Amino acid sequence: MPAPSPAAFRSFRATFPTCLVILRFPFPHIIYAAMMKPSLLATKFYRPAPSAKQVERQHLIRRMNEGLEIGHLLTLVSAPAGFGKTACVNAWISQLDRPSVWLSLDAADDDPGRFFTYFTAGLKQVDDRLGKEVETALFTGQLPPAQTIASVILHAVLGSDRAFVFVLD
Repeated sequence: MPAPSPAAFRSFRATFPTCLVILRFPFPHIIYAAMMKPSLLATKFYRPAPSAKQVERQHLIRRMNEGLEIGHLLTLVSAPAGFGKTACVNAWISQLDRPSVWLSLDAADDDPGRFFTYFTAGLKQVDDRLGKEVETALFTGQLPPAQTIASVILHAVLGSDRAFVFVLD
């Protein structure tokens, strides 16, 4: 699978500005606490609180579970703003028996260095070994091409024995 380019990330976010992307990695699971860099906002990793007025979408949760069971590695939840994507995925994650990472994105995360810094910190919440090679490169000041970073991360994740769900909101 080729690594996406920074232009592909920008194009995707421009085309689907109200999408929630879920990356799933189908491996046995154990959760580890991550040590985050002091400059990272911990709140970007907080799952949103459930709403009292939340509409149950069991059919969508069932479809996401089916995707997980058959081994899909990526699920894209797309709908207009305010249609409950975040609430639905949050409800789904609360029912899973595997660790999850939630990363809330904003316009500043269009910068590949910033995005991969947060993404790597999220991976470390699941397994401290994930992203070690990339972390060093991210903090040296000379950022490698995004394709290189994505390839190294993908290789590490696919070589891991941890099962987890990573949500990009």
